[in-house]
Amino acid sequence: MAAGGGALKPQDWAGRLVQKAGLLALNQASRGAAANLDGVATLLFALLKYVWPYRRAVVEANGRLALGLSEQQVEAFRLGYYSHFANLIAEILAAFSLSAGYIARRVSCDFDNMNHAAAKAGGCMVLTGHLCNWEWLLIGGARAVQGELLGVYQPLSQAFFDGVVRQLRGKGGAIPLPQKQILRALATRHAGRPMVLSMVADQAPPVDSYVSARLGLQQTGFFTGPEALAKRLGWPCFYLKLAPGKLPHTYTSTMVQLPATQTVAAFAEMLSVDIVAHPHMYLWSHNRFKHNYPTTAG
Repeated sequence: MAAGGGALKPQDWAGRLVQKAGLLALNQASRGAAANLDGVATLLFALLKYVWPYRRAVVEANGRLALGLSEQQVEAFRLGYYSHFANLIAEILAAFSLSAGYIARRVSCDFDNMNHAAAKAGGCMVLTGHLCNWEWLLIGGARAVQGELLGVYQPLSQAFFDGVVRQLRGKGGAIPLPQKQILRALATRHAGRPMVLSMVADQAPPVDSYVSARLGLQQTGFFTGPEALAKRLGWPCFYLKLAPGKLPHTYTSTMVQLPATQTVAAFAEMLSVDIVAHPHMYLWSHNRFKHNYPTTAG
């Protein structure tokens, strides 16, 4: 019965059946990936290479713009990216079945300086980019955060996928927080416990409000919000530096404090250095350079 005593409409039944089927498929795929990460990643790479070259034009264009690749280098770059992307999908799928403790053992975290600064200031902000596996870092790194960890995200329009994302990002103990609810969360935070706001901060903002900085070789725009919020709160801001580990499906992370002024520009510079160091491990299938940003915001 529906709320209020009325019978469910046919479209409600259909929606629930589709949702249950989606969850069943996700659970089965997750168990398969958790049981054989390398095997699933190899299968996904073969699909990307031979059957479905996902966003090939976007990946290659990003390589030319951000890394200055020649036409002779582009194909090898794309295949290197597809290899990473296949690993990333397999790891994210597996995360629904793997324990948070297992993922934490795959992620090396050095957060001592951040924890100390957050305790002193009552909180801090952490900025990272779409490099390596940011989802595993949120899950596995949550245990290393001494405080209330809020993973800021942009809600998805489709309720099913939004719920899936929230389930994943809350697995390690972090609290998924919609971007528009940041100020409300700050007003109700637990007294005496530091709050850590974590943001993936390299998305492309609108052209009417941005900070101009370089991502790799390409001048582009970054959101102004993280810097403005850090100044408003008087909190220190850190860059979460990600890198691949020595073994497959492992990662390392350290916190590097960002300057109090030109914070976003410094974040972009540090991220660019890491992208150049690990060029295949950034999310190149995202159309990051879809806007043309003047050097200064209009």
